[in-house]
Amino acid sequence: YRALVSAQRRASTIASVTAVNAKKDIPHAFQPLYEALTTLQREAAVYSNLSQVQLALRGLESENAITRIAVLGGPDGRKTRRLVKALLADPLLPEQDWEKHLLSLDDSDGRALLLRYGEQLAIDRSHPLVHTLALPCLILQSHNLEILIQAASAQPEEEGSGTPMYLTPGLESQTSATGRFAPVMYPVHKALILAQGGGITQTLSALKIMESSGIGEEMMTAVVDTPWNELSSAEAPLRPANPINLQRAEEAIATFRKSLDNSFNYEHAWFESGMPKLSAWLTEGTEALPLILKPTVRRLIETLAANAEHALEQEESNQLQKQAS
Repeated sequence: YRALVSAQRRASTIASVTAVNAKKDIPHAFQPLYEALTTLQREAAVYSNLSQVQLALRGLESENAITRIAVLGGPDGRKTRRLVKALLADPLLPEQDWEKHLLSLDDSDGRALLLRYGEQLAIDRSHPLVHTLALPCLILQSHNLEILIQAASAQPEEEGSGTPMYLTPGLESQTSATGRFAPVMYPVHKALILAQGGGITQTLSALKIMESSGIGEEMMTAVVDTPWNELSSAEAPLRPANPINLQRAEEAIATFRKSLDNSFNYEHAWFESGMPKLSAWLTEGTEALPLILKPTVRRLIETLAANAEHALEQEESNQLQKQAS
């Protein structure tokens, strides 16, 4: 919060505007942060990622804000959806209709897929940028999650923004004037990158972005799918990426669904798959408590504040150099 206020004050000395935002019913405990972010949005737009600022503002409008998570894979969209299915499936229940539908979806048009909770299974294909699938999934409901599934190769790099590209996925939009595709930013609170086949280079690149930008593993993590019999030996050279075995995880769920007597075999196979850590990461920071900011929202605001303050410091330094010359 201090960093955000500092960035807000510095922005006020560099830019001035008279725009007034309409008042909203913001929880009292979050109002100072909301006002600071609003000031940052209107007075320091060039120093901030506006799509992330807007996401942060929405996160302050409720004590139980939605947490957006991007799961970004390679060109094999079905494998990415298999990973999401394994993370969301309830092994205590038979295979649900939404699980089958998720795997059977046609993603040949290249549009991203947004998963959100719905009491009934339904898909909306009307949006030109993203398909929306509503599904009766307990994890989505209880943790108020939305999951964006997309190919990581479609992500645009944002030079100088201080924001890793994986936290602001680009939904491709065809412009009417030129016919070219322009990315529309869809900011998220957390991002999971799934390496496929030769995608280890992509994964390591994501980890380098994490290290250079100061983004912690709570906000962005990467996994490499590797054969289960090589999982133990692969763990050391792949760190800090997380090795998993997706097929082993799917087998574990199927085994438990056959009979509750298979609970020991399920736990053993699930642990062997490397999925427990990833499953915990998915919902970490999404708990809602009265008058307390969700950790996922807090981390986003802290990142915005640090990036804005750094950009403003650079701007002030450039101005001083111009005055001295």
